[in-house]
Amino acid sequence: MSDESLLDGLKTSNAQTPDKYSNHTIDAEYAEKEKSTTTIEESSALEYTSLHSLLKTERRLYQPAPGKQNNTSNINSLFNIEAKRFEFQRNTVSVPSIADDGNRTDRSPYLVQRLIETNERNLFNHVKFNLVKQKIDQLGCSKPRVLDIGCGLQVAHKYLASLGLQFDYFGVDYEPNFNPDAVVDLLNFGTNPPSLPWAPDVILMLDVLEHLHEDVNELDKILKNIGKICAANTTMIFTLPQMYRLDRFKLKHLHYPEHKIRLEQPEWVELVNRNFTVESVQGFGFLSVIPYLPMASKHFKPENMLGRLFQYLRGNVCEWAPLKPIDLWLSQGLGHLPGVKNYSNDILLVVKPVSSVSPESFQPADTRA
Repeated sequence: MSDESLLDGLKTSNAQTPDKYSNHTIDAEYAEKEKSTTTIEESSALEYTSLHSLLKTERRLYQPAPGKQNNTSNINSLFNIEAKRFEFQRNTVSVPSIADDGNRTDRSPYLVQRLIETNERNLFNHVKFNLVKQKIDQLGCSKPRVLDIGCGLQVAHKYLASLGLQFDYFGVDYEPNFNPDAVVDLLNFGTNPPSLPWAPDVILMLDVLEHLHEDVNELDKILKNIGKICAANTTMIFTLPQMYRLDRFKLKHLHYPEHKIRLEQPEWVELVNRNFTVESVQGFGFLSVIPYLPMASKHFKPENMLGRLFQYLRGNVCEWAPLKPIDLWLSQGLGHLPGVKNYSNDILLVVKPVSSVSPESFQPADTRA
């Protein structure tokens, strides 16, 4: 299917979509402009950068109306074509990268790029968010208030809602370009804590700590400050890497720049236990570990055969749909076994605060319209 027919199909589908979804359709001006733009000479490098960012944003925000599944298919196909075209243009002309845009203030440009480009509906997320929902359901709250610290693109919000959880949500992150409910620098959390709309029943910190600092004592300070906003009945849920990129082995030939620190499960538990009471530790993601096994070789490089094997296993084999319920079943059955849970992709910790604050101390926040 050509780019033009995709655009025509997309606009036709959007024209039939109810008004309440109109904010999530591709801007017609950009679509028409790109439809007539086929060469480098016909569009500046800056325009390609803007269009690339727009398409990524629209792909993330777009939600099809009931019975309009083809809309999602069209926009995903359009995104893939435009992403490939952009990469070609960026490699052949001087195009400022997303991270180099002077209007952006990304703290971790590589991580921002990875989060934007990663398929949210992957094997790992399927298992993780099903388990997180189970933990929240066990609390017995009719409509829990969930604070998501390090929310990124609010994947937790979207995924938990798709699983049927009814909840209030507030997301904070230090990346303003993720458009969180509040921009908060966790490294200066003690002097500039967020103003929350309510006392949270649940605080999520999902795969966040490893990105913050290489010093355990600095992480301890961050956790201590987070503990100060916890009410007595607050439950906090952490997920932390173990076999993800073989973190727990701390192999010298592996370097993932966005992981500031690599700890084994007992080390993570000891760190969190300084300021919280750890109630349960569960390993999850036993099949999603498989793609990282080639990284055990000292010869592993992203561009060699082992790197290509990793990409194939992660992008193809592990995205086979039947593996999702199997990996969830394995995580529920093996995730609590001593020793075995250490060799899962991540560990999930459910904790309670050691000290707490009164709900009356929370001040309403200015949230997005």
